[in-house]
Amino acid sequence: MWVKYEDLAANTFGTLDSVAEFIGISKFEGFEHGRTWKIHERDESIKDMNQESINRLNRKQIDQINKVAGDMIEEFGYTQL
Repeated sequence: MWVKYEDLAANTFGTLDSVAEFIGISKFEGFEHGRTWKIHERDESIKDMNQESINRLNRKQIDQINKVAGDMIEEFGYTQL
């Protein structure tokens, strides 16, 4: 099973329930929908921050990421940066 970050951010509980089902454990019924999480010193809901992170990269960093991980980026259905 592969879990995409974007899916986790867009549908946290549905994604966690899919993972639980895949590994054969009970669903995550104790979590409150709409709750916030302490992540990277922020207390907020889970959200997709990919574009924000990408925007902080310079051209050299982007070229290096594409060089090292470009094939895997495409294999997982993403476009190289």
